[in-house]
This record gives sequence, structure tokens and C-alpha cells, in this order.
Amino acid sequence: MQAESQRKRAEINEINALRATSEVFLLSNKQLDALIVSLRAGRQLQRAVWVKADSNNQVVKTLRKVVYGVRERNRLQGHVNLVLSVNFSPDGSTIASVSEDKTVKLWNKDGKLLTTFSGHSGSVSSVSFSPDGQTIASGSYDNTVKLWSRYGRNIATFKGHSRAVNGVSFSPDSQRIASASDDTTVKLWNREVNLPKKLLANIKAPSTVTFSPEVRELPQLVRKKLSNSGIQTV
Repeated sequence: MQAESQRKRAEINEINALRATSEVFLLSNKQLDALIVSLRAGRQLQRAVWVKADSNNQVVKTLRKVVYGVRERNRLQGHVNLVLSVNFSPDGSTIASVSEDKTVKLWNKDGKLLTTFSGHSGSVSSVSFSPDGQTIASGSYDNTVKLWSRYGRNIATFKGHSRAVNGVSFSPDSQRIASASDDTTVKLWNREVNLPKKLLANIKAPSTVTFSPEVRELPQLVRKKLSNSGIQTV
């Protein structure tokens, strides 16, 4: 009973954190980021049917504010199911989108579809460009992380998580990938070696993961991890 209560409290805290993050993005004029995070909060709220009305109303209010505040500049149409995440390339010329239709799509900034990556067997929940812009990582509900070239070639598939992957991120040198999963772990992958290093465990279903900018070498990353400053999760 106590464990169930703690789980529900953790879910409420995560929903409220996503709602607050969405409002910060909106105030910072990062409208697309605000929309993505608020939609994520909305999806989690839908699953947590036991959430009290006040928390429910706050999330709905934020979502409504974000939706009305976002100005459409272009429309990217091509996915056949819900879009779960988008990401810009470092040079701002390309947009990657991932969807419940199990695909990753690349678009130019004018909304033209460049290519579609197929290979995941479950909804694709997260996507990230490497800092050098040459590689895309995708995380999926099929429990895997995939690496792709910008031309759609599947470079590698990383298997090690036991539940859905919610977030992926490249290290500043583009050589390592961190992944966050519903299995309550964050794993670090070397793009040349398909063997994960479990960095953090027993995190309440982390939804995103990022590297701190100063992290450059694996030993530094591991040491900083111990103080929770090398990899950040939400």
C-alpha cells in the first residue's frame, strides 16, 4: 500500500514538473518545446486516471495556454499516427520527428519530407541529433535505441533496456549515447561497441536525459555521474 502511494506521488510530481517546464519554455519563447512537453504531461495525465481534479485542471490550463500561444509557421504532414517528439539538427536546417507509427522522419525547415527511417517495432518516443549533425539516435517502446545516418541507413541497434526507452541524448563529442527508460535505468552506449554501461538505476521512469556540456571523457562522465552532474534526467 505504501509502495503504491509512493508510486502515485512520483507520477504526480513528474506530471507537475513537466507542466512547469512547459510554462518555462513558453515564457522563453520556445513554443515548440513548450508544446511537446505539455503534450507529454497530457499523455501521462490520461494514464493516471486517479489524479485529483486540481492537478488535472492545472495541466489542462497549461496545455490550453500553450496551444493557443503557439503560432504555426509551417505544417509537416506525413506521419499516420501521433507525433511523440521532434528535434532540430545543430545547424537548424533539418527537423527530425518520431511517431506512434514506428517511424522517424526527416524534414527540411520548409516542411518538405526528406526521408523516412523504418525499423522500430514499437512507437518511437524520442529522437536526438549528434552534435556534429551526422547521426540521429531514436528511442522506442520496443526497448531499443537505434542509430541512423542522415540518409536513413540503420548504423546500429542497442538492446539492453527491459522497458520502453523515453529519452536519448548524445555526448558533446558525438561518440556516446545516453538513454533513459521506463525500466528505471539510464544507460550509456559507445557508438562503436554495442554494450551498455548502466549509469543510474531506480529512477522513477525518467522521461528525458541530457549530457552536461562540460562532459568530454568517459572517466569524467562516470565520476560526475556519481554526483548527478554529468548526466541530467527529468
